[in-house]
Amino acid sequence: MNFLFVSSSKFFGGGERYIVNLGNELVRRGHSVTVYNKYKIYFHGLIVTNELSRATSKFDYIILNGSGSLLRYIFKVIKYSNSECKLFYVQHAQLLNFEKGYILGILRGVLIYCLMHFVDLNIKVSRTVFPSNPLLKSKTIHNAIDTSVNYSINKPDKNLCFNICMIGRLESNKGQLKCLKLLKGTIVNYNINFHLYGTGEDYIAINQYLIENNLQDKVILHSFIDKIDDALQNMHLLISYSSYEALPFSILEAMYYRVAVIAKPIGGIPEIISDGKNGLFTTDVSISTDVVKLIEDGEFYQRLTENGYQTIIEKFDIKIKCDEFLEATKEGI
Repeated sequence: MNFLFVSSSKFFGGGERYIVNLGNELVRRGHSVTVYNKYKIYFHGLIVTNELSRATSKFDYIILNGSGSLLRYIFKVIKYSNSECKLFYVQHAQLLNFEKGYILGILRGVLIYCLMHFVDLNIKVSRTVFPSNPLLKSKTIHNAIDTSVNYSINKPDKNLCFNICMIGRLESNKGQLKCLKLLKGTIVNYNINFHLYGTGEDYIAINQYLIENNLQDKVILHSFIDKIDDALQNMHLLISYSSYEALPFSILEAMYYRVAVIAKPIGGIPEIISDGKNGLFTTDVSISTDVVKLIEDGEFYQRLTENGYQTIIEKFDIKIKCDEFLEATKEGI
């Protein structure tokens, strides 16, 4: 089968990682995969085109990847696709997103929800990204990662230095600055290196906070990182402190690399984490205590990370989710 993934993004993020993981697995199974993106993003070996025209008619399935693609390209895709082509849409984020204001968030969410009715199947990366509706054809197919990647589990000794990271755009929703303030005493009193990966509007405020509190040697600001696994192999803990999320790849990949995860129980995160078994749910009150427990209780840490690894192998392997995706194509939706 011939698949076309339509991406509207200027940067490589979670939506693009979704295309890479699923697209490469489809290729391994003998299917043809092309990605449309006019910004020349590298999609890790997949064929990329910057033209969306009558050539679109050759594809059996077109997948509008993310709300930007739905808003910008749905009617153009409908115009150029052949009558037998099936149109899928993938919703990656919470449908109601108030990052740019309440009214704008409501209007955008309503518009997206209306446009969803023009496609053959709406794929949810978590059960929470939009409400169920019997008039809306939808299916939950979780994000997943390639577990065939080999890696060394010889991490740095966490008793010598405990490496913590947060991965994502530096902004208020992701909560990096708030997290640093809540953990300031813990960072100072324990042998911790705290790594922030990402860029964004909060960079200046975070950097200023580090200077004012003499934390420059303990908290390291990194730029955007394309290959998360390069960082995770040396980490002991990932903290996800967002106000809203769907199903973050960073958590899936951290668990696969046997990195402990502390997160707020929001969005689709409870679909990955079972509190106290394969990760920890946290709050403003408990986060410092949670971090200290992982540092001091080696047996608990080992059990948590091993359970996290098994969760990914058993439930979030890309082979499993590719099976579900292909099953959706066979259902004649």
